[in-house]
Amino acid sequence: MKIYLAQHAEAVDKSVDPARPISTDGALNAAKVGAHIAKQGVSINAIRHSGRLRARQTAELYAEHLGVSVIAESAGMNPNDDIKEFINGLNIDGALYVGHLPHLDKTLSYLIGGNRDQGVLIFKNAGIACIEIGDAEPSLHWYISPDIC
Repeated sequence: MKIYLAQHAEAVDKSVDPARPISTDGALNAAKVGAHIAKQGVSINAIRHSGRLRARQTAELYAEHLGVSVIAESAGMNPNDDIKEFINGLNIDGALYVGHLPHLDKTLSYLIGGNRDQGVLIFKNAGIACIEIGDAEPSLHWYISPDIC
């Protein structure tokens, strides 16, 4: 099973807007990453997000570029939610999960190295990681961020 983890696009500061929608640059970066992975033939079957505005907006931009019609809020994806509960709920092959730090860092570190504080990857806003979960140990297949696509 392949899953994809993405940090939401850059958001405006809460002093500008307490709801923290994505910024203009954030929207451009999410669109750029979505278009890039679509061009590479990456197949996303569903997109789940934390429910926070910036994650939902990022998910919607990815969906637009990837031709995904199944987008939904998913519990357990907020910054300090329990990663083990989240990991136990990973059951959609080809799903893209759009969330927040430190949740994403800890989830990926736990999946890949068995230690949530290991620090496997430094996520960037709008960046997406592809993880293979199967009979063998989970592995990080690739990571793409706006500055490299």
